[in-house]
Amino acid sequence: MCEQNLGSSQQCDQGDNCIRCHTRVETFYHPEKYKAKYCSFFPDRLDLCEYGDICAFAHSELELSIIQLDKMTVDQDFYMFYYKTVWCPYSDREHQRDICVYAHNWQDF
Repeated sequence: MCEQNLGSSQQCDQGDNCIRCHTRVETFYHPEKYKAKYCSFFPDRLDLCEYGDICAFAHSELELSIIQLDKMTVDQDFYMFYYKTVWCPYSDREHQRDICVYAHNWQDF
């Protein structure tokens, strides 16, 4: 987040040329977060997403920008090098955290 915008009503001196985010919405479009989680309407209610193609969240597996751990072969190397090393892309709704291979909090990670 841009330090000039936090807690104040004045705009950033650099305006649109600033490399930092000025709103919470802008943070969703940061390269580290963009399409790193599934849309809250995924998979069967995507027609309800009002953002469509400009949604910052993935609408399909192909759009997901993270390593898809749940598609990998689970063997000793998987548990040694990949297990819980990526933040979970699924919403908490209808999701079994106890068997999920993704991290859900800093302790998992």
